[in-house]
Amino acid sequence: MNNYDKAYELADEIKQSEEYADFCRLRDEVFPEEPLNQDLYRQSRQLSLEANAAMMAGQPISADIEEKFNQLTGLLSMNPKVNEFMIAEHRINQVMGDVFKILADAV
Repeated sequence: MNNYDKAYELADEIKQSEEYADFCRLRDEVFPEEPLNQDLYRQSRQLSLEANAAMMAGQPISADIEEKFNQLTGLLSMNPKVNEFMIAEHRINQVMGDVFKILADAV
């Protein structure tokens, strides 16, 4: 079995994981029902990307971006279903981060 076969096997395992199933279920439950939540969530993700880009460029995160991000995530987390989705998203991101770390450590 070659490395690509193992990678596809791992991808299938992740797709069958509880973390991924929860993430997909909650995404499908939360956002179609409440388009406003989806819009607010997209805005918070965009602000997060901007903050990460600034950090990677060695620049400070602007107070405006940080404040808007904190306001949006605070607002979103007040909705129990959206909060549950954000936790599920964090869990699947943690799995992916762990996998990337394992691979990077091997190389």
